[in-house]
Amino acid sequence: MTNERPETRILLLDTAERLFAEHGYDGTSLRLIAAEAGTNLGAVNYHFLTKQALYAETFIRRFRPVNAERARQLTLARAEADDAPIPVERLLDCLLRPAFDTTRQHPLFAKLLARNLITPPAFFQEIIEEDMTFILRAFGPEFRRSAPDLPPQRALLRLHLCAGALLFMATAPEPPPAAGPPPPPEIAYRELLTFTTAGFLAGRKNPPL
Repeated sequence: MTNERPETRILLLDTAERLFAEHGYDGTSLRLIAAEAGTNLGAVNYHFLTKQALYAETFIRRFRPVNAERARQLTLARAEADDAPIPVERLLDCLLRPAFDTTRQHPLFAKLLARNLITPPAFFQEIIEEDMTFILRAFGPEFRRSAPDLPPQRALLRLHLCAGALLFMATAPEPPPAAGPPPPPEIAYRELLTFTTAGFLAGRKNPPL
């Protein structure tokens, strides 16, 4: 199998992304992925060894570039703020924009992400632990500076709700014709950012959870 071409690996990842998004981890076999990709089971084993490894690579090949762009945007936002607290809307933009752009470019990844949030494989937390730790470590202190009267537990819950709004936007079906045409993506994103910013900041002095 040493003559397997690099493009075979990409083809397998693209096929796995579609099938895992449609059928989930348990509902997708390596044999099915190989057949849909027009290759053989040996090629899957050569490139990924195990189904779990293939699943992990299918996810992190999209997720880690999103986090890299989040880190880049946060660096820019810190420079813009010049040691002042970064506005909450700008922080949310750093978090949401890279994911929004990626799910628009790769809508099947949005479906895969939704599956992982609703019915994740048992090993999924281990896959993303490092990446989620990065988000909390990089953004947590900035949100505390920007909204110091919002308890950390409530701030984390609201960030989860913001992520949920983004994911719903990325995976929601097309509206019926009677509803009129959907807004252009950039207008939709601005609405998302306005909505999540208002929700994050609302009722900051509510009783503790």
